[in-house]
Amino acid sequence: MTEFDFAKVEKKWQKKWEERKIFEVSEKSKKPKYYILEMFPYPSGAGLHMGHAINFTITDIFARFKRMQGYNVMYPIGYDSLGLPAENAAIKAGIHPEEYTNKSMKSFRAQQKKLGFSYDMSRLINTADPRYYKWDQWIFLKMYEKNLAYKKKASVNWCPSCKTVIANEQAQGGKCERCKSVVETKRLKQWFLKITDYADELLEDCENLDWPKKTIAMQKNWIGKSHGVEIDFEVGNSGGSEFGVRSSDELGNVVIVHGSPKEDRPDEFPQNKKHWILWMKNQLEKNGTRTETPLMPKPWKPNYENWKKEFEKLDINENTVLVGHSAGGAFMVRWLSENKQKVKKLILVAPSKETTIESLRLKDFCNFEVNKKIKKFVDDIVVFISNDKKETIRSAYFYKKELSAKLINLENKGHFTLGGMKTKEFPELLKEILDNKNTWSIFTTRPDTIFGVTFMVVSAQHERLNELVTEEQKEKVDKFLKSLGSVSEKEIESLEKEGVFTGSYAVNPANGESVPIYAGNFVVADYGAGMVMAVPAHDQRDFEFAKKYGIEIKQVISGNLTDTRAWINEGKLINSDKFNGLNSEKA
Repeated sequence: MTEFDFAKVEKKWQKKWEERKIFEVSEKSKKPKYYILEMFPYPSGAGLHMGHAINFTITDIFARFKRMQGYNVMYPIGYDSLGLPAENAAIKAGIHPEEYTNKSMKSFRAQQKKLGFSYDMSRLINTADPRYYKWDQWIFLKMYEKNLAYKKKASVNWCPSCKTVIANEQAQGGKCERCKSVVETKRLKQWFLKITDYADELLEDCENLDWPKKTIAMQKNWIGKSHGVEIDFEVGNSGGSEFGVRSSDELGNVVIVHGSPKEDRPDEFPQNKKHWILWMKNQLEKNGTRTETPLMPKPWKPNYENWKKEFEKLDINENTVLVGHSAGGAFMVRWLSENKQKVKKLILVAPSKETTIESLRLKDFCNFEVNKKIKKFVDDIVVFISNDKKETIRSAYFYKKELSAKLINLENKGHFTLGGMKTKEFPELLKEILDNKNTWSIFTTRPDTIFGVTFMVVSAQHERLNELVTEEQKEKVDKFLKSLGSVSEKEIESLEKEGVFTGSYAVNPANGESVPIYAGNFVVADYGAGMVMAVPAHDQRDFEFAKKYGIEIKQVISGNLTDTRAWINEGKLINSDKFNGLNSEKA
């Protein structure tokens, strides 16, 4: 029996396929079109690995099957050659990334050819080619213009030996896969894409996908929409009667900057005396608080530089509370971003940032980059929002996220004006201006367990963690932070639950009890407010942590549930929907 020479046959037909260009696609074909795309491999090694061969073979079989069914199949291939894997491989090889990448792509292509994949090679893509990545840049700019791309600091895996950020997959077990150095957690400024704006749409469209149930469940979990409430906990460094008060100083002056009307208004209706502003000024001055409500130049057509000149005539100091409504809110954030002025509090009421065709007059006014360091020299930041226009609501959530602000969502206040919702008095804002307590919001889907809270846990990666750490606990907290390995959420879930006392306490608003605040390795900084209330008698994770650190475990008895409902009905909770896990890190 003659032995069949498979290699010879493979080469013969592969050569004929290439010569006759049988896999190249003509867009003029009258056949029904079918587009098949698989993941582009990283040219970060000498060639393909078995994972590539398995995945690409499955896709190739499907492409050939659709051709046999009579489809005009477009089946391109490319190389994801612009990014960290290719750069790291070049560093390891000690040559320029472009030289390394071009050499790797030749090797990858030769192996793919030997495997007989039916790609249309006339459409080969190299993501490091300017002709390709200029469109990446174009898409990014379009997203930036729509306020969908933003900068913020976030935790990353940092290899001190390679002096580079490494992916979670490269930091398994807390060590760099390349040099085996212990990985450090570092907070670096980076770009994010605001995919949360599309969470509802993504969830709804999951129902239309012809995918396996397990895959759809994974997709929904990745989107991670949670329904619950925010609860404010007063925070301080002791459990005494002075608990939670940041400063004993008297409240300084208050400055309120109005919004911007759609058209020119007559002098008898000046913006600084409209809506709730005059009422607020009277209430504050009755309280003995000096209040200034400057009329900004041409508010119907605001110019930042002109507003700035008027604003800087005022006395703005570390005891000042700044209140900005609508365009006034955008102005406050922009001015603070530029001037880094220390103030006591910043309150934004239905603030502007995102603009639409209706508000094009505000486009240049709102076109600025938020300086996230504002929160370092502003003691407290609060955002008020209600059932407003979509762009205003998105703007409010943008400021909440960028500035780590407390969000207060009130019902039926619209844009907080006299139009429609008749907001002539604003007691909620008055209370917030006069409030001198340091509060942290937590998000929970189980407010009914509030009476069982015996401790709080803040994420070890929370950007405001240092505000909670006392001098006595600083050394212990620093040691704990250095011991953390990877920022991977998968690893966080499997890690032994560990933490360290920050030195601060929180007051349970339901019963007035003070509970210790720990920094923990199992709380995700980007979920809710990055802090959780722990109920060890009714949660396994909290129970394990409490047993390990000797924290009280208190059961929620049935009578507490009635108290909780009454407490919620009294309006002590801020109703809110939260989204978690939907950012460019996971996308």
